[in-house]
Amino acid sequence: MKQIGFKNFRKFENFPMLTLGDITILVGRNNAGKSTMVKAILLLMDNLQGAGYNHYSTIKDDNHPAFRFDAAQPHNTHIGTFSRALNNNAKSDELMLEATFVDNRHDSQINQSREINFTISISITGDKSLNNSVASVSKIRITNNTENTVFVFDFVKNTMSVAMTEEVKQTILKDNQKLLKDWEVLRDTFKKETDPIAAAELSREMKELERRVASIKKSSVMKDFEVNTSLRIFNYIDNFDIVSNLISAFADYCDHPIEVKNKKSKEYKIEKENKLVLHGYAVNFARFANDVSYIISRKNIEYIYAHSVSQKALYSIDDANDYLAKTLHEYYKANISDNISVMTYISQWMQRFQLGHYVKITPIEGEGYTAKVVNTVSQEERHLADLGMGSIQLIVLMLRLAIAIQKYGKSVVKPTIIIEEPEQNLHPAVQSLLAEFFYDVNHTYGLHFVIETHSEYLIRRSQVVVAENSDNEEWKNPFAVYYFPEDDVPYDMKYTKSGRFEEKFGEGFFDTASELNMRIIRKERGL
Repeated sequence: MKQIGFKNFRKFENFPMLTLGDITILVGRNNAGKSTMVKAILLLMDNLQGAGYNHYSTIKDDNHPAFRFDAAQPHNTHIGTFSRALNNNAKSDELMLEATFVDNRHDSQINQSREINFTISISITGDKSLNNSVASVSKIRITNNTENTVFVFDFVKNTMSVAMTEEVKQTILKDNQKLLKDWEVLRDTFKKETDPIAAAELSREMKELERRVASIKKSSVMKDFEVNTSLRIFNYIDNFDIVSNLISAFADYCDHPIEVKNKKSKEYKIEKENKLVLHGYAVNFARFANDVSYIISRKNIEYIYAHSVSQKALYSIDDANDYLAKTLHEYYKANISDNISVMTYISQWMQRFQLGHYVKITPIEGEGYTAKVVNTVSQEERHLADLGMGSIQLIVLMLRLAIAIQKYGKSVVKPTIIIEEPEQNLHPAVQSLLAEFFYDVNHTYGLHFVIETHSEYLIRRSQVVVAENSDNEEWKNPFAVYYFPEDDVPYDMKYTKSGRFEEKFGEGFFDTASELNMRIIRKERGL
C-alpha cells in the first residue's frame, strides 16, 4: 500500500491521501488520530480480502456488496458498527476509504517484473441510527494509474462505467490532430503528383492514416460513456474477490449479445458502439483485473498491537488471549529453526539488543510451550518469564518479524507490518536502536512498516540514519514521519539531507525536554 486517505471516518471529515514510505512513523498527541489511520488501513484490507465473510454475506439484501465493521479475523479493529465508524460531524450517512497500491509482479510474457499501480476508492452508506455491523457499498471506483483508465461501479444507479483520465484524453486529441495534419500534407502532395505509381502509393498512405484517425476517434468514445448493467454485474460478486471480478465484467459484457431488440433504436446504436469500443480494450481489462486480484490477494498486513506480556513458565497453545503464547506457537509452527539465514539474522539483532543469542522453544505434550533465551557464550539458559517486561516485549517483536520474514521472504509483494508503540517499557538507548532495526529489516528483506510511536529517541535515530546515508546519491530515504496535530489533519515532517526536518512538531513533543531544562536553568539563576 502506497497511499491511504478517507472521508467521514471516525475523527476525520476529510483525511488527505498520505504517501507511505517504506518505514512510516506516526507521531502526535493521544487521540490525535494515529489509530484512526491504522484502523482505516486494516478495515479496508480486511474487506478487500473478504476477512470474516461467509458465502452468503458478500451481497446485502439490497443487492449492494456488503462492508463489514465487525470482522475479527485477521485483525480486530474494535470498531464494530457503521455508526461508530461514521464521523460525528458527517453531513451525510456515507464514508469513503481510499488506497493506492504500487507493487511489482513477474510477467512471464516479457520475462521481467512490471509495475502495477492502481487506486481503489470504496463509498459505504448505512443508517447511523441503527447499531448495524454491516453496511452497503454504494460505489467502487478503481483507477488504473498505469494506463490512466477509471472504472466506476455505482450500486445505487445500478450502472458501471469506464473512462479515460483527462491526461489520456488530451494525448488522444493531440495524436488525432497530428495525424490529420499529416493526412493534409499527403493530400496536397497527391494532388500535385503526376506519376501514377507514386500517386497510388500516396493514396495507400492516405487510407492508412484515415484508418488510424478513425481508430483514435473510436477510442476517444471511451472517454465518457456509461453502460447500464441491470443485474448482470452481480454475477461477479458471489465470491470474495469483488473488485477484480467487477473489472472483468466489462470483458464479459462484450461477449453478451445486445439485449436491445429494436436494431433501429438509439439505445441499440449506443450499445453497439459501446461494445465495439470495449472490445478493443478487453485484453487490457482482463490483464488489469488479474493484476488487481494478484496484489490484493497477496498484500498482507501484520498488526503488532500494544500488548501486555505474561511472565509464566508454560504458555498454553489454546490461550488465544495471550499474545506471547500465540507468537510462540506461530514461531514454532513456522519451523524457523530450520532456516539458518533467518535464525542467524535474528540472532545478530538479539545480540545487538543484548538479549542473548536465540530463543529455544520446547513443546510440552502438544498442549503448550516453554521458552528460554539462550546465551551460547556463557551457556546460560533463562526462562523468558525471568526477563524484564521490556525485554520480553522486544523478543515478541523480533519473533513476529522473523515469522513474517520466513513467510514472505520469497514473495514479490512484501507485507506491511503495523506496530503500535514498540518502545513500551524499553530503555531510551534501546528505543533509539529500534530505528536501525526497522531500517535494517526493510533494507534486507523488504518488509514495510507503519509505526505508531511517542518515542523521541526512535525518531532522532531515524534522523541520524538519514544524515549518515544521504550523501550517497543512489540511496533512497525509506523513512516518512507524519505529525498528527490535535485538531487538524496530519502533515509530512519532510527530512532534509542533513537529517533535520523541514516542518516543526507541535507543542509537547520534541520541545518538552528543552522546556523542562530551561525551567531548571531559570530556577538556578533565580529568574
